[in-house]
Amino acid sequence: MYLPPATRPPLFLALSTTFPTSTVTLYDTICDGRRGFGRMMLKNLRNAGLDVAGMASTPTVAAWRELLEGGGYGAKVEAVSMLTAYSKVLSGKERAWGEGREMLDEVEEWEMIMGCYVLASASNHAN
Repeated sequence: MYLPPATRPPLFLALSTTFPTSTVTLYDTICDGRRGFGRMMLKNLRNAGLDVAGMASTPTVAAWRELLEGGGYGAKVEAVSMLTAYSKVLSGKERAWGEGREMLDEVEEWEMIMGCYVLASASNHAN
């Protein structure tokens, strides 16, 4: 989210060209501001003096997939929200372990926060 939107495609293209058998893994924001929580998150970041143009240019998991594919990493792209990763990627045993470590008072708020982040991994090679 801190990189200007125009620098992202050339960066991924340079990486994929320079390293023809590489994988990129990233964690970034996907909050587009159409819902109340997202609007507040954007407002808070702007009030803190942060440029959120990068955040606005990739507001969804699909937008991240498109950016990675267009940047030369289209051989294999996996991207999910952190909420999806938590609920579908982690096993029940792993979730239970984590939930036993931290008591959440506001589960709904935690779910809104996790829905505003993407975890993506993309490769420019088949294996």
